[in-house]
Amino acid sequence: AVVAWICIVMFRLWVYSCLVAFPQLAQAKICDESNRVPCMTLAGGVRMPIISLGTGASSFEHECKDPGPHPPFKNMSCYKKQAMEATKSWLRLGGSMMDMAQIDQNMVPVAQAMSTVGIGREDVFFQTKCWGSPNFDATAMCGFDSLQMLNTSYIDLLLLHTPFRLKPQCWDLLSAGVHHGCESPFYDPGKEGRQEAWKALEMLVQQKKVRAIGLSDFSAQQILDILEVATVTPAVLQTHWAPGQHNSTLFTFCAKHNITIQAWGAVGAGTWGKRLLSLPELKRIAASQSSPARNISTAQVVLRWSNQLGNALIAGTGNVEHMNSDMDIFDFHLSDADMKAIWALQPKDENTESLHVHV
Repeated sequence: AVVAWICIVMFRLWVYSCLVAFPQLAQAKICDESNRVPCMTLAGGVRMPIISLGTGASSFEHECKDPGPHPPFKNMSCYKKQAMEATKSWLRLGGSMMDMAQIDQNMVPVAQAMSTVGIGREDVFFQTKCWGSPNFDATAMCGFDSLQMLNTSYIDLLLLHTPFRLKPQCWDLLSAGVHHGCESPFYDPGKEGRQEAWKALEMLVQQKKVRAIGLSDFSAQQILDILEVATVTPAVLQTHWAPGQHNSTLFTFCAKHNITIQAWGAVGAGTWGKRLLSLPELKRIAASQSSPARNISTAQVVLRWSNQLGNALIAGTGNVEHMNSDMDIFDFHLSDADMKAIWALQPKDENTESLHVHV
């Protein structure tokens, strides 16, 4: 009887150890040498692919023939369909990480794409975001709802989407835009409110529902508010980062606190973004990196610049050629002189103020 009892206990311990280790096994498979996109190590030890596919509505404006201004995004069914199709293409090309968000309604389409392609959970890295910085219960519920929508037992990286909260009557902001009662859809929950949301993310980590947690579009001061109470350091800050549209102070702050910047709008936003890739300086650098056997584009130069700074990247596109190009930035290296030249690029007589929230 004693021997039988010992065997039962040992079996239970073995099962438990397998369940606990499963996320680590998954990351090993995602980040092995055969993966097309290399990985980086986040604070806390989680390994994350350097490039993620952006599946938010703003990635598919062209495909959905919806030039804006946004919000509203006028055809959410199209955006959700594009999120699924883009994810299928991304996975078939060798990508493994997808960036999603509660507000974008894109978690179910991404999970459907993964099932259609036949990719196992251990072969993908899920990143999603809880809209705003809601209270403890709402943040926890966002995490559990995300698990259900993604049909998974764990999320690799979960972020607070903004430092602000959305008024309850304004949850249709993405599809309906600004309307009566939502002229000012956001409000500031204050330091305590943001800290409350962060503690909910930490609880999800403790319960092994989430492997790593982070922030999106927070300022340095707002991150300090989180660090004041954090027992789990933010692993990632998702923020707008591109030549001529970057915050040097925030960059230094994140480096000091071992927070990885993940760049959205990495090839520029607004009018400046449309001009950026045609700048003579970038064309010169791209030409110097090219050869008869390998053409380097200005977009690849910009992405490589951000990556060589230590940043992760979000590639938001439904174009398969662009996806391929975005993944192929790891076989050339920019010189110190080129890095400084790109850092110094500034638009002339243009407003480069970026969107405050990435969707």
